[in-house]
This record gives sequence, C-alpha cells and structure tokens, in this order.
Amino acid sequence: MIEIKYLTKSYRVNEGRHYVFKDANAVFPEGAKIGIIGPNGGGKSTLLRILGGIDFPDSGMIISKKSFSWPLGLKGGFVGQLIGRENCRMVCNLYGLPASDTKQKLEKIKSLAGIGKYFDEPVRYYSSGMNGRLGFALSMSFDFDYFLIDEITSVGDAHFKDLAKQAFTQKIEKSNVIMVSHNMGDIKNFCDIAVLVKDGKLTVYNDMDEAIRAYLPQTKLIQNPDSQSLDSPTLAQIEISSAGSADPQKTIITEIFNRLLTIEGTLAEIDHNLTIPADDFYLKLGTIYQCIHNDGKALEYYQKAAIVNSCNLKVLQKLAASAVSTGNYNE
Repeated sequence: MIEIKYLTKSYRVNEGRHYVFKDANAVFPEGAKIGIIGPNGGGKSTLLRILGGIDFPDSGMIISKKSFSWPLGLKGGFVGQLIGRENCRMVCNLYGLPASDTKQKLEKIKSLAGIGKYFDEPVRYYSSGMNGRLGFALSMSFDFDYFLIDEITSVGDAHFKDLAKQAFTQKIEKSNVIMVSHNMGDIKNFCDIAVLVKDGKLTVYNDMDEAIRAYLPQTKLIQNPDSQSLDSPTLAQIEISSAGSADPQKTIITEIFNRLLTIEGTLAEIDHNLTIPADDFYLKLGTIYQCIHNDGKALEYYQKAAIVNSCNLKVLQKLAASAVSTGNYNE
C-alpha cells in the first residue's frame, strides 16, 4: 500500500509561490497498477519524482515499504560528461551488481536502448529521445516493486516503441507500475486504477472509465450519421466503456480522441519536433478536429497555422470558414 498524507509541494515564481499540491491525501491500494492522469502542468510528473525520491515535498509524507524505480520519460538523470556506458555502469555499481554480471547487463541495456555507437559517447551529445531510450532500457534491467513511467510510448521510432512495450509488459508481470500517460488506451491496458491529478488534489478512481470521463474535456461528436442535426453529448453520454463493443463508430471516435490527446501532450513538451512544416501540421490537426465537430479546437489550430505562415492560402481558407461557422469574426 502507498499512503500519501498532507502532501504539499510548491515552487517560487515571479508572482509569488505556485502550489502544485496543497495538503493532498490519497491511498493507493496494495498490488494495484496505477495510472496517473490529468491536465498538463497539473503535477503528474512532480508526483512521480517525489515517489522516486529525486524531488522532495515542502511538507507531508509518502508512506510505503515498497521500492520505486527512478521516473522514466523524456529526460534521464545522467551525468552529461560521462558516456552512456559509464553512466549505466555507475548505476549497476550503486545497486550492488557484481562486476562479473555488469558487462552482460551493459550489453543488454545497449541492445534495448537501440542507440548504437552513441552508447559510448558522452550523454551531453544525446538528443532528448536518445536520453529517454537509454533511461528506459536501464530501468528495465533492474527489479523494483513499482516502476515509475512517464509517457513510455512518446520516445523513439515505431520499432523502439514496440520493443519498449514488450519489455514493459514482461516486467510488470512481476512488478507493479505507476504510469503517467495522455494515451487513455495505455492507461486502460496497463492499469487497474486511475488517479486524477488536478487543482492540487489527488482523486483515486477504482473505475477506469469513470476516471477518464472525469478527466477528458467535453467535445462535439457525431451521435447518428443519419441525423440532420449534430448534438453535443458529454463523454459520459458517449460511454467510453463501450469502445470494445459492437458499435464501430464509437470505437473509432474514442480511438481518434485518445490519439489527439497524445498528440497534444507531445506538443506541450518544450523539445518536441515536427516532421513536416508547422503550418501544414496545424492545418491537418485543425481539419481532424473539424471532422469530429470540435470547432473550437479546429479554429485554434487554424489560427496557429496562420501565425506560422500567413501566406498559406489553404490555411487562410480554413481559418475564414471556421471563424464564420463559430462566429469568431468581426463584420
């Protein structure tokens, strides 16, 4: 069991002090795999760092006899001047791995990370993605009661993501997990309960669908393709729990919405990279939102595309049509 008692964590900002948590309390049941969900900036990663012992609260405590991995995600806590192999060897030594086993362990880490010759280059030359891949591979090489995972599917190419999920799935057969993800599919596949981190509080849900409905914002979705008018149901009315049922439309819409959340979570990262011009990307994203009748989001991304390239006629055409349909224009 993990008990969080009166957890308070704050940071000094220009306007004074920002509280991530303020007297937050929660109990995570014994043996449960836990999904952490919530809006960007809500404190999900901060909670993982506190659980992993690499950050400390202002007050309050975490009560547990379990062992926790270091948080895994886009950035690892490596020494930049050391090469990847030396960083990993240092961790092996810290965890008391015999020297006779260390060489074999390092080769396994190198293989899973998939960074090739860069394993023997200084970590300061690594991209954010390479850093995350090495951190993930290193953690998968040790045993913990709980693995702390921050967006495991957000780093690397499709091949690495497949390897990462395989390694992760094998590891949590014997261990538990506390994971942060914007992908509700991953949360439902890997976790038993969900914790909503919002407004400085922690709310534990035993019902995954109830947690997702509490977290996801409302959006306009098509209920009936034969209807002449489009309603704006809440996610509770859409019934996310029916995604595995015989209604293919609801299944597809839910999957699209999950993927859009993942994309927006990635866009919120400071070091994200786009593989196509930004105006084209925002145009495509706005078009997708328009297709699912979320006109507010569509207009938002058309506006971003226009800021990037004010001479893109396709963008201006979409922006004008969207502004008229939503009433966001000046006559």
